[in-house]
Amino acid sequence: MTVAALTRAHSVDPTLTTRLYLTVVPRSWAQEDRAWLAEHASGDQEVGRGGPAAVVVLGPDDPYPPSVVPDEEAPLRIVDPAVLPVVRAAIAEHPTQVLLHDGYYTLSNHVATRMRGREAFVEMPIPLSVRRHEEDDESRTVGGQQSRGLPHDHGA
Repeated sequence: MTVAALTRAHSVDPTLTTRLYLTVVPRSWAQEDRAWLAEHASGDQEVGRGGPAAVVVLGPDDPYPPSVVPDEEAPLRIVDPAVLPVVRAAIAEHPTQVLLHDGYYTLSNHVATRMRGREAFVEMPIPLSVRRHEEDDESRTVGGQQSRGLPHDHGA
């Protein structure tokens, strides 16, 4: 469900109990994935998107994307390797955007991303536009101005 859909749902039923979750990758998983890719994808070539190209495998010292978080910040984890065939089938539905390999895929940047049977999540604060029914107008102002986005006490 998107944040916009959540906002609309709350406008129809303000008593609706909701939570927002952001998908993240615990650092230990990201490190395991890079080690696995170094062993299984290094030196691979792919054909597509304008000709042959080398698959890029990021090393342990390369920067991680913002979705990689310290392990302790990813409390909700679902691990189910049995879903890998479903993940692969879903990714295969986007042949103009993704090239599939054995156990991983690449986008147009040729960077290898491991397919996993696991997901981790963190709970996110609900945006003010969704929480308005719970707060009065004064609590949604900062310095006399109407606040937009996340409340400042959540680090926004």
